[in-house]
Parts: sequence; C-alpha cells; structure tokens
Amino acid sequence: MIIIFFSSVNCGRLDLITAAAIGVVTGGSDDETDGEPTAPPEEMGVVSPVILRNSHDTESHYSPTNDAIVFVSEDSGSKDLWVVNRSGTGLTQLTTSNKAEFSPVWSPDGTSIAFTSDSLGNQDIWLISSTGTGLTRLTTDPANDAYPSFSPDGSQIVFTSNRSGNSDIWKIPVAGGSPTQLTTAPDDDYRPNWAPGGGQIAYVSIRNGNSDIWVVPSGGGTPERVTEHHAQDDLPFWSTTGKYIAFTSKRSGNWDIYLKEYGRVLQPLQATLDAGVDTGPSWLSDESGNETGLIFISNRGGFLNIMEMTFYELLPKN
Repeated sequence: MIIIFFSSVNCGRLDLITAAAIGVVTGGSDDETDGEPTAPPEEMGVVSPVILRNSHDTESHYSPTNDAIVFVSEDSGSKDLWVVNRSGTGLTQLTTSNKAEFSPVWSPDGTSIAFTSDSLGNQDIWLISSTGTGLTRLTTDPANDAYPSFSPDGSQIVFTSNRSGNSDIWKIPVAGGSPTQLTTAPDDDYRPNWAPGGGQIAYVSIRNGNSDIWVVPSGGGTPERVTEHHAQDDLPFWSTTGKYIAFTSKRSGNWDIYLKEYGRVLQPLQATLDAGVDTGPSWLSDESGNETGLIFISNRGGFLNIMEMTFYELLPKN
C-alpha cells in the first residue's frame, strides 16, 4: 500500500506536504452545510486509461491543446518528467537527473514546462522546453520552492515557498525578478493553481489540522474559503471557464475527485466513484472551451496510472 501523508513544511521538503493526496489523515473542521449531499449512483463519465504500465505515473497535466501530457514517473529509478501523446504513443523522458523532479505544468502557449527540482540541493522552480531543451532555474532562494502554476498570459508563475518561515503562496515573473508573497497566514498554504481569468488563485490551506480549498486574489488580498469539510480536500484545479474547481477528497470514504462550482453555495459534485484511489485532477475541454472531462491518477488498474474521464453530459454553464 502506498501512503503519502501531510507534513509541516517547517521540517523541510515541500513535496512531503502532499505529493498525491494519498493516505490516511485525520483532522477537524465543520462539515459543509450548503446544499444536499451529492453522492452519484455512477461516475460522471466514461473512464479509460491513457497508458497502463507496471509503474507509478503521477501528477499528470495536459498541454493547452489537449494532445499531450506531461507527468512524473519513477520508472528510471528517480522522479523524472515524461511526456506522452494523448493517444498513449510517443512516450518520452524529459529529465534524467538522479534527483527529484515533480509538479510539472505546461505554459499556456505550450512551449515550456515549469516544475520543481532539488537537483542543486534544495527545491526550486525550473523551466524546460516541451522538447526537453533549455533547462533554466527560475528561483534561487535557499528555502524550498515548489508546485508552480502559470498565469493565463504566461508571464508569471505562482508557487509554494517556506522562505517566510512556513508554507505560503508566492508569485514571480517568468522572466525573473523579485517574488511577491500572496498569503501570510500562520498556517501552511500550498498547491496553488491560477484561474483562467487571471484574477484568482486557488490553493490548499491546513487550518486546525484540516486541509480545505481557499482562493486568494492574484494581486494579493483577503483569502476566501471555498470548501469546509471534516475530510481532507486537496489538489485544486480550475476548469477552462473558471466556473468549477476540481479537487481530491476522501469525504466519500476513499480518495475521489469532486467538482466545486465556484461562487455558489452548493455542495461539491462527486465525479469519480471507485474503490481505488482517484487523485490529481486536471481538465479536458473542447475547441469552444466547454469542460468535457478530466484527467487524473488512479490505481484502479493496480498501479498509479493516468486515466481520462469523458463526461456523459457537458457541465452547466449557468
């Protein structure tokens, strides 16, 4: 059994906070009381594997055109970045160091990938082209920086850092420069994801021993709590339109994917319903920007593999 657990970043590596939201963690917060429970009789769509390997593939992220996937695999003996076509062909290893590379995300124009690496001793944000060239170090602080996410125009990257003493959300220009701190709570904030409209950043905050999804203005300001449940909520990812936030939660008893409509007082909708672990969601969309499905990691095939869900029906837009 694989167990990845929550841990305070004050003790070191940020990837020990949560690498894939898998494991058993307890904590306390009040249950959500908005709306009725939404346990579905079946999953929201058809689930099929992108690739099935006797290896643990995690942290998948589609390219902007939905035709390729970057992900993390330990198939070569350490955590490295790989890419594969959506069809499952063209499997290619991008990084080859014996250190850990993780949390990759594609730039909005599809030309580069931001990720975390500890190849120089501590965790920093790095950039590499989608073809595996032009490796560039973006952050150089002696603290640990991890979990990048691009702004919609590709000019900035938001990330997690413990340079302030605990884990907070920061942003930095892609061209380089001084970073800006966005959250200052005494609790640990991590796993940011920039909304497609550019105005908000979703992230996870551990408060009173429990993790929930929060949103902070991308220019800084007062954070807003989005989920509140006694189970752990993790790994938020905005939909193409910015109307929904997909996240991972164990509120059903095991790890599943949920969809929260942002800005409305409604219970999250459960998207996956399987006895295995489903985690790390990101979105699929069509040419019109409609949210058509999800990509996520699941061990329903025996190993942690990349899965794709195509929704039975398009999500409501109003």
